[in-house]
Amino acid sequence: MASVIVAAGRKWRVPLPSDPKELYELDLEEYASNGKFMIESTSSLRQGTTLNRHMGNFEIPPASLAAFVTISMLICVTLYDRLFIPVIRKWTKNPRGITLLQRMGVGLVLHIIIMAIASFTERYRLSVARQHGLVEHGGQLPLTIFILLPQFVLMGTADAFLEVAKLEFFHDQAQEGMKTLGTSYSSRTMGIGSFLSSFLLSTFPYHSETWSSRMDLE
Repeated sequence: MASVIVAAGRKWRVPLPSDPKELYELDLEEYASNGKFMIESTSSLRQGTTLNRHMGNFEIPPASLAAFVTISMLICVTLYDRLFIPVIRKWTKNPRGITLLQRMGVGLVLHIIIMAIASFTERYRLSVARQHGLVEHGGQLPLTIFILLPQFVLMGTADAFLEVAKLEFFHDQAQEGMKTLGTSYSSRTMGIGSFLSSFLLSTFPYHSETWSSRMDLE
């Protein structure tokens, strides 16, 4: 990883080639002789079929949707502290409003709802792609990218309950020598989950109908 950063710094002023294939470090003969596969660059949102990413003359980068997770989480944390806790405190008599475990439970339930919404959204996108014959031949779907927005907004809401509660739980409930270790374990589970997700996506074949329109991570 460090060598990539150093190489990028050295080639900061090198002009980009007109042919994207010239960006690779190996010759084409090297790929052919050793059975290696070249991952070509792409600006599409996903393989096979692409959502409409334009809003007027402005093109929305797919990765920018992750910003809505942070924005939603910041808004929900503020509303939780300023509105939810004072109201629910009158009923529960708990200074926190609800316990940390209850708050984590709400976050987990929201994540389950998010997965269900993502599943239905993907089924709808696949049905539209089949109707327009885009699953086999590729092309741009007549759908706006904002159909993915609800699940990103809910993800920020769920993190406002789950992730914040986990941090507070380890700092408040763990022993003095275990606070930092517990927080690191909490963060480590997210990293392991990301690796497992990448493993699953790379394991399933691309030629299946379900995965032929899988999103590309940009």
